Amino acid sequence: MRILTNRDTENILKNCKVRENKIKKIMYHIKSFQQQEYSEDDFTLIVMNFFGVSYKELKSTRRDRKLVYARMIVAYFLRVHNLETLESIGKKINRNHSTVIHLLKKFDQEINYRDFRGYLMKIFIKANLPIDFLIK
Repeated sequence: MRILTNRDTENILKNCKVRENKIKKIMYHIKSFQQQEYSEDDFTLIVMNFFGVSYKELKSTRRDRKLVYARMIVAYFLRVHNLETLESIGKKINRNHSTVIHLLKKFDQEINYRDFRGYLMKIFIKANLPIDFLIK
């Protein structure tokens, strides 16, 4: 196995017919998303306030839609933004790692629905996070 050089990367990108400006735009949004100075507690509070739930309810075993959505969004944020492990996310929402995997898969499915996408847009706008990945 060899390490790719910049020249190799450029050749791969040219062969894939991907425009450089599109890649720059994607990289800009990824960097801006990862550079936000939000702690997990700040973002969790924003989500809890949006859905009108307490931290105790977020960690409970109840499966109301608003609680499930709140858990999904918090798990997604912790995984993508904070790059936390599945186990550490699970401890924060009182679930095991396999449930967190299921939540993240469910997030990818739910994002196709207008209601869920609307909730995400409102939460991410309130937190000043980029929403480009939501716009289809």
